Amino acid sequence: MCSCAHTVRILQFCFVVLPKLRTPKPSLSQLRPFKPQSLQAKGFETQTVNEAFAVLREAVWRVLELWYFDVQLLGGLVLHGERLAEMKTGEGKTIVALLPTFLAALEDKGGVFVVTPNDYLARRDAENVGQVLRFLGVSVGLVQSTMEVKDRQKAYKSDVVYLTNAELGFDYLRDNLAVYPHQVVQSKPFHFCLVDEADSILIDEARTPLIISESVPAVPRQFQAGKEVATALQKDLHYTVDEKNMNAVLTDLGEKVAQDLLGVDNLWEPEEAWILYVLNAVKAKELFQLGEEYIIRDGQVAIVDTFTGRVLEGRRWSDGMHQAIETKENIDVSVRSQVSAQITYQSLFRLFPRLCAMTGTALTESAEFEEIYGLRCTGIPTARPNVRRDYPDVVYKTEEAKVTAVVEEIILNNQRNGRPVLIGTSNVKMSEAIVTRLREAGVEPQLLNARPESIARENETISQACARFFYPPRTVSPRLRLWMQPSLMWLSCCLEKTLTRWQCQLRSYTAASKWDRGWLLPNLMQACQSLLPRIWNCMNLFLSVSSWAFRGFASRVGQH
Repeated sequence: MCSCAHTVRILQFCFVVLPKLRTPKPSLSQLRPFKPQSLQAKGFETQTVNEAFAVLREAVWRVLELWYFDVQLLGGLVLHGERLAEMKTGEGKTIVALLPTFLAALEDKGGVFVVTPNDYLARRDAENVGQVLRFLGVSVGLVQSTMEVKDRQKAYKSDVVYLTNAELGFDYLRDNLAVYPHQVVQSKPFHFCLVDEADSILIDEARTPLIISESVPAVPRQFQAGKEVATALQKDLHYTVDEKNMNAVLTDLGEKVAQDLLGVDNLWEPEEAWILYVLNAVKAKELFQLGEEYIIRDGQVAIVDTFTGRVLEGRRWSDGMHQAIETKENIDVSVRSQVSAQITYQSLFRLFPRLCAMTGTALTESAEFEEIYGLRCTGIPTARPNVRRDYPDVVYKTEEAKVTAVVEEIILNNQRNGRPVLIGTSNVKMSEAIVTRLREAGVEPQLLNARPESIARENETISQACARFFYPPRTVSPRLRLWMQPSLMWLSCCLEKTLTRWQCQLRSYTAASKWDRGWLLPNLMQACQSLLPRIWNCMNLFLSVSSWAFRGFASRVGQH
């Protein structure tokens, strides 16, 4: 368990160190030159760490014009201590990650990785905060799912590498399968890893192994026979389903009925192994639902990541599961995959001598983090008081009742004050169900989920929601859980347009005659009075039906 007393001691120690990092902005430019060699020679002495943090703080100000809050420095110290920092959404975890990453890069003992949930976040961080590291002479690499071997090799040679957990794991597996040295991409030994959104990567996805497989011929007839048997079998009578572990088991009666339907004496015969086809067909029937675990795209089954809501390009289920789902959806059966190498995230991240992580929700799973990864959790205070209103959760007996309540609340909100509404759902199917009900009720929503036609319009959808924010806001955006966080662009985009309009009006006011000013001033005051409540309440009403991450979007620093 995460000891409260131990956490308090850690925070007390960090608060003692913080004053040494609060060097005033003007005097930082007169600091003596920082020598990275001192860190490599002496290790993490307090004075050296303080100097490194102070140098990075100044660099962030010069490059990004951002100044660290004390609690952000506190978060950096906690991460540097190889712990898990719980920082609320919007508290600036991205620049906090620079602090321990910079120190680890200066050690020069191996690969330094910053792991994010998706390619977008990896690219965004490498391009944005990566500027700071480059400014300090630290090379930054970026690994994306579409990269070729040569590009990956170049990226992995950098001092700091931004990438997703999947790319890190699959490149590790491919390197272990490589026959020739020139096929290896990870040229440096693992040394330091910082995991963003640790609850998703280290806990939620920990049960799913990373698998590299090779293709073997598939026999459509056997999968079709398995589908017909699964259709004839009844749940709880012929088989039981374990939804948590995504598994199904035939009962004795189920085995007998399946054998009779197939005309075989034993489902477990090694030559045919009918049990595999029957069980996969049962799983496809009960556990894998269209619009939730997968979608149909271009006549093929595409896997949907249940944690990010995005299609996992190029991924396939193994052991005949993918073919069973294709048979279920009456799609041509593709070749089967046979496992060549696999690893779990638990085993992968244990390979790092130094591991730290950060997330917005960690304390509830602190025991798991400590038991599995040896990461003790520390809660970081917020830089400013949280003004978001969190209402109690409401539980409904049925899905239908829940959807009805959500739709009624949206309609009531539109009638009352017309505030924009962002709805978070856990899967494609639910997002489309809410959209259908809203349209039936006369509300036209904007939909953003994992379907390709929706992803293609992502920027357009966000910009439309932004445009309607001020003129007048009647938009509703049901949205699947996407970690890309494009919703963060809404407020900044709207404010930019609005302030530009204000600037033009103020210029007119300044240049106007005394008589004209008397006419312009009331109009400007009226614009202010109508605009400010909308800015204040822009994310105040926030309907979430999935996770705490959505709540964080409603109270980000600088967006209250």
